[in-house]
Amino acid sequence: MSSVIRKLEKACQNARERRNRRELANVLEELACELAEDRQWQRVVEVRSELLEILRSSAGQKLELARCHRFIGEAYLELRDIDTSLRNVRSYLKLVQETSDLEKQRAYTTLGRVYAAKYDIEGTPDSLHKAIQFYNSALLLALQFEKDKLLDVEEARLMRGRLLYNLALTSQRTRNDKGSIKYLERAIYTLRQLSGTKLDKESKSDLYNTLCELSEARGHIQDFTGAAEAAKAALAIGRETKNSARRGEAYMLLGVAFMVGSQWKDARQALNHARVYAKNMDEPKRNSLIKYLKCAIRLERWHELLRSGESGQNELFEKIGDTLIQVGIHLGAIEAYKAIDEPFAQKCKRYAAVCGSIAETYADLAEYVEAEIWYLKEVTYRNEDDYEELCSVYLSLVNCALKQKDQEKLLNFGRKATENATKCRQGSIRKNVYDKLAKAYCEIGLNSDAESLSSALSLQLGESSEDDDNAEGSTPDSGSESSVNLSDLSLEAPSDELEGSGGSLSTNDARGTRTITRRLAFEKRNGLGETLLQQECIKGNLSMVNKLIAQGSDVNSTDNGGLSSLHDAANHGFLEIAKALVEAGAQVNREGKDNSHRITPLHSAAAGGNYLIVSYLLDKGANAKALTIRGQTPFDVLEACETQDEVYMSVREKLQAADIEVRYLKTLIRRRYQHITAPSPFIQSSGGASEPVIIEDDLPRHAQTRRKKQRRLDDVVVRSKRPRIDDAQPVDTSEHDLPTIASIPFQKQTKGNRHQHTPPPASKVKKRSMMRNISDDSNSSQENDDHAVREAFDRTLMCSTPTKNGRISPKEATVDLDILNATLTDGHTTIEKKSSSSLGVCSYTERPTVNIANFNNTPVHLVRVRVEDRLLSIPLPKDFSTLTIAYLEQQAADRYQTIEGTKPVVNIALEDGALLCSSDPIMCIQGIPVLKGIVVSWNVPPLDERFRVKIGDQLAGKKILARCQAATALGKLELDHMKIPQELMVVLKHEVHLHTLHLSFVHVDPNALLALIEVFTKLKNLKVLHLIGCNFRGKQLCDLLGKFGSSELEELDLSYNFVDQFFANLISSTLPKILTALRKIRLASCGIQDTAIIEALKHFPLTTVDLSCNPLGKLGIDSVVSLIQNMPCLKELDISNCLAECTGQYFASILQKCLHLKVLKVNGLIQTSPILPHFDVSACNHLLQLHSKGNPAMSGKTLTTFQNALGQVIIS
Repeated sequence: MSSVIRKLEKACQNARERRNRRELANVLEELACELAEDRQWQRVVEVRSELLEILRSSAGQKLELARCHRFIGEAYLELRDIDTSLRNVRSYLKLVQETSDLEKQRAYTTLGRVYAAKYDIEGTPDSLHKAIQFYNSALLLALQFEKDKLLDVEEARLMRGRLLYNLALTSQRTRNDKGSIKYLERAIYTLRQLSGTKLDKESKSDLYNTLCELSEARGHIQDFTGAAEAAKAALAIGRETKNSARRGEAYMLLGVAFMVGSQWKDARQALNHARVYAKNMDEPKRNSLIKYLKCAIRLERWHELLRSGESGQNELFEKIGDTLIQVGIHLGAIEAYKAIDEPFAQKCKRYAAVCGSIAETYADLAEYVEAEIWYLKEVTYRNEDDYEELCSVYLSLVNCALKQKDQEKLLNFGRKATENATKCRQGSIRKNVYDKLAKAYCEIGLNSDAESLSSALSLQLGESSEDDDNAEGSTPDSGSESSVNLSDLSLEAPSDELEGSGGSLSTNDARGTRTITRRLAFEKRNGLGETLLQQECIKGNLSMVNKLIAQGSDVNSTDNGGLSSLHDAANHGFLEIAKALVEAGAQVNREGKDNSHRITPLHSAAAGGNYLIVSYLLDKGANAKALTIRGQTPFDVLEACETQDEVYMSVREKLQAADIEVRYLKTLIRRRYQHITAPSPFIQSSGGASEPVIIEDDLPRHAQTRRKKQRRLDDVVVRSKRPRIDDAQPVDTSEHDLPTIASIPFQKQTKGNRHQHTPPPASKVKKRSMMRNISDDSNSSQENDDHAVREAFDRTLMCSTPTKNGRISPKEATVDLDILNATLTDGHTTIEKKSSSSLGVCSYTERPTVNIANFNNTPVHLVRVRVEDRLLSIPLPKDFSTLTIAYLEQQAADRYQTIEGTKPVVNIALEDGALLCSSDPIMCIQGIPVLKGIVVSWNVPPLDERFRVKIGDQLAGKKILARCQAATALGKLELDHMKIPQELMVVLKHEVHLHTLHLSFVHVDPNALLALIEVFTKLKNLKVLHLIGCNFRGKQLCDLLGKFGSSELEELDLSYNFVDQFFANLISSTLPKILTALRKIRLASCGIQDTAIIEALKHFPLTTVDLSCNPLGKLGIDSVVSLIQNMPCLKELDISNCLAECTGQYFASILQKCLHLKVLKVNGLIQTSPILPHFDVSACNHLLQLHSKGNPAMSGKTLTTFQNALGQVIIS
């Protein structure tokens, strides 16, 4: 505690003793400011709360009371108490609503900060939309301050620049790169106007940060020129301010921009310049600099090798593509991958997993018929227990129907799930199905069906309990790859089944009498070796974890990788579960196995960024010096986390102290375990900041197997997990350990032979892990030859199967066989052996049509394409050998239009970004799990094809509905800063007499937008429409106004939205036919930069046009002047803040062409030269009213001339 704070606290105590409330209030204010500078936020809250009570008891202190609420809200924001912070800031806004516009603007800005922080803490997407709305409200007030001269011009512009910068950062979080770039450009345009003013030094820092963000944003969209220009401008500011850290960061951004433009030498030089200033940069930026410099040196060297024409160019292209992907340069990676020869573009096939993902996609789209078909195909390919899998299928569909509130589909799929459950041999499956269905029926309101299911369950369990025990005893490992049923937790068997003690059952079958020991439910494991306790820890189900612990589940049991339940809870961030496990006896220092890098729960918690769990484990005695087999301490893992808070800083100090003590052991540990190549399940490799830039030799990499990532099913679905395949596990391609063709089903699967397998005799089979190889001591030469040829074919397939990180060269695709006259045909692939010598060469040829798999003797072909955020499943016809990639592009565009309503122009690329040609055959991408659909442009179809509006009949928010009904009875409705409920649209559809509708800074979600479109078709008498700050885009405005029902609309205000080419096409073609009575249009601050929209306005008989605060530039102003000359009906024009400066001659030419105007607003225009020498009084409009606020003061002579030549001049 500083001496100043101690003196102020003593002064507070003296004021309390004297009961001098005014003196106490003044001292408390000073003390709160000192505590805020010292970042003692809890004490700030206490002091401000005491001051708040004093101000409440005093009269005439409304403004001070409001500011006190604001400071308390900001303190709670620093303490990450969002709800309390929001409550105080809202009180601040309520108090200043009618008193001070300046304080109101600050309240909007603070609310935007609070909602942005709420998104960071809670992750709610609506918070970002609210933050954008409040920032826009604050921006509107700041613009009003600048127009009305309530603030100094420089201060207002600085305020506007900072708000635009905050809007850009918030838009980045919503992944709206284009919107963020527009905000950043507007912020730069605003902040550069402060150059040379009294706020020059203060604005330099904001301008530098904005330029850095703009360079990163343009680099993210692969705009090399824009990124380089922004980085050079930031570098100029760094040099001007003589700030070495800024210069280093600017050089780094410039180097990244050069890498985007494939200028490797310039990139390396710029990054080397940045390295000179690296010591003054913070640690994360130093780490990024080292990574970029390494990649630049490698890329430069590899391109030199390519130019020299050395061998192995395919491997070089692959390395270049992988490296560019690491630094986020995707277009360059696409070009590199596209240069790789064709054998490197082939992939392997995983059809069961593909069918499951397609079914889940159809279920998400509520297309249940297709989902059911693909789920059934997945069951066929899995070749497992039909009835158990079908139960899981229909439970999945029941869950999807429950989300969609589709009662008919839910009952249909529930009936099918019940039918398959009755045919299951295990009573636990039936019990689980009935429990889930009863819960779903109760949730949707079908209590009678739930009661009938419960009664059926009691009868079924009584009849089949003995069969269940027989099934469990006969196949003890049958459920090893399936998730354990959550509801089967009973530890007691029925009393009539138990004999003796210990829970043993005596059962008789055809083979005699045997005794079976009943297994407890929580001891069952899935295919990953996870117990039921570990599965519940991963899900975060605290109540179930407590129940399992109470029933005696082992808290220290581990999975196949040696990871315990505490590892899972710590990594997924479940603090309460971690506490329960530790209190139940879980070992806080338990290490995993070598294939899990021997990580401890402390490593897992640090890897997940769960700092509270890290702190808790340290308090419970966790070893902060624990090392993985890669020499990583918990501190190394913690440093890779991006989010940092106060808890992070506290645990970082403890872990760093421990890391220093064992730093000398890290290299020894890495050498000791360098033979282990398995990746850690949680930890990624992280390099220290002091690591030198060393380019290691290019070592040959093994071929790798890849597993298709599956989406997690929710808690209602009981699905069996796919076996986990380690992404980085090397595949040994030696001759003795290759998988044989016996592991590949060449026989077509049918329902009859699906479970039939005919393995070779036991003397000829030797099991190797999960595969079977043919032994060399076979007595049948012909049979051995067939097996050898099959083994060679399998080895050939493996050699031609690529992976992302390593591909086998074409030379390895030829396999030598010591077989004569051997031929193998599987229906679609033929292997022939040349008989020229005893040492032959096996070659294979593929026919044009290759069946993927069979479902009831029907071949299945499909392709999955990801377009934007949609994963589209495209079935192919039976004979697709003649089709090309153009077919996929058309099908992807049509399917995306069916879902989203907008048809894109799509180019198909591989998963790693390699662009495919439209004329390429579809056969070249067969087996690739997911393709990328790159949107080139958009085609807007008619509105009838894009929207099908369905509004429910549930009415919520009765108060707001009553308010809207009362407002619409008067014909005018105004809504400000709120989220439009969908039920409001139900009311508005029937209010046909509504003539005025104002929506100012409201949040319109997609469902409400569809309803609003339908409302606009119903409102036939609407005359005034304001959609201000609703964050609409060009396409959304086209949808709203494309079929507007009112032909009497006279005034349209679309300020603070985003208009683009879509809107320009709308107002030039469709709107003039619909809005025939339109006279006033306002497009203030809509990001208009080109002349297309301005030229389109000539199709309307407008009297008022507002284009203020758009960066039109001189070209845009020329287009506006042309509009004035071609529209004699135009009477009022506002082009304020559209042009930063102009010459006096140019401004005089504008005034002399405004012959029909009555009002011209050119606020914020700076004249660089005198206007009088070029001003012709006789050629001016003597009725013109000129608004010239915010401009430098005019001379007396200029003002007198203007007043004589024009009707009225309004200046500052």
